[in-house]
This record gives sequence, C-alpha cells and structure tokens, in this order.
Amino acid sequence: MPTIKPRSNLEFNSHFWTSNDPRYLDYDWGFNLQKYPLVVFSSTDGEFFNKPSTLHLNTFTQSVIDAMLAIEQFAEWSAMLKYGKDSFHCKEEIRHTDAVAKYRLLRWGDSDWVAPEFFGVLRKIMESVPVDIALILAPFVEFLSLNFCGFLHTKGADPLLVRMCSFIIADELAHKHELSSCESKLGESTSLIIKGLIEEILSALDKDLVLH
Repeated sequence: MPTIKPRSNLEFNSHFWTSNDPRYLDYDWGFNLQKYPLVVFSSTDGEFFNKPSTLHLNTFTQSVIDAMLAIEQFAEWSAMLKYGKDSFHCKEEIRHTDAVAKYRLLRWGDSDWVAPEFFGVLRKIMESVPVDIALILAPFVEFLSLNFCGFLHTKGADPLLVRMCSFIIADELAHKHELSSCESKLGESTSLIIKGLIEEILSALDKDLVLH
C-alpha cells in the first residue's frame, strides 16, 4: 500500500494553496487503481464491511469525487453571482473545482460521469431555481462537500487524495458560519422550498453513491 511521502520543511499557508503548485498537490503522484483501493473500510464501518472488490471501492470513490466536482462547480457559480468573479471567495471555489477536476482526470481520465442523478439536480437548480433561493441553498450544498472531504480524508488510501481534501476542508471550515447564518434568516415559505430541494439532492445522492 502506498504511504505518504515526507513533507517539505517549507512553511505553507493552507488557506492560500493552489493546485498549480506541486509543493501543495503533486499530480505526478501515481496510484495503481487495479491493485489498491482508494478508500479502506474496517469492521467498525458496519454495512460497508462486506469486503467489496477493489474495483467496486474505486468506482464508489469515483462517484464521490464526481459528486464533489458537481458541488464545487455549483459553489463556484454561486460565489461568482454573490461576490463577483474576482472575489477571494470565488477564486477559492475555482481552485477547489480545479483541484478536484485534475484529480479526477489523473485517476480516471476522460471517463463517463458516475454521479448523473446528483449532477442533474444541481444543474436544474442552477438553470431553473430563482437565484436568491439558489444562493441560500449554496452553503447547504457546500456542507455536503465538507462531509465528502471528511470521509475521504479519514478513509482515503491515496496520499494525494487525502492531501487535497485536507486543503479543501481548511477552506470550508474558514467560512462554515455561513450555514448557520443562512438558517437563521429563512422565512417559512423559503424554508419549505429549501427543504424540498435538499430532499431532492439527498435522494439523488442515494441513487449515485452506492457500492454496486
């Protein structure tokens, strides 16, 4: 099983990382998908402990990565609308999208999307839901990305994946207050709309994120 390389003694600011600098994320770091699973479960993980094959685990991980990529694209879109394309917040979301997209391309190439339901729901929200509703929904959607990153950071066996997730987590935690702030400002009718959209999102995830 690959192990994490010793890190440089250079001091980096984890909140200002970039996927274009190999000192942060080295996309030349190989991983044998045929031989090793990208995530590792143990007997304490309950229903996941059914000894799925390496192929199944890596397909499952790809679906999580695809869902993360869809979230980051949604977050980039909402940040551009809310803060402007030159804002720090928007640039932060762009680097998330770029990092996850590069990782997906590195590990699976230009393969078919394996989280179609989830991508479809977010695309529908971007195209047909009123912008003010979509912007309120954005922190809830990003919270899902934070959970995915936490899962991959904890269970990940690919050092590059773990390192990428650690940087995204650091960014998201820096403005997690936005979620509670939005929750406190919602009116009853808007809350019902948001609740319905969240249920639709979670239903799509249930269809996409399965160990076949």
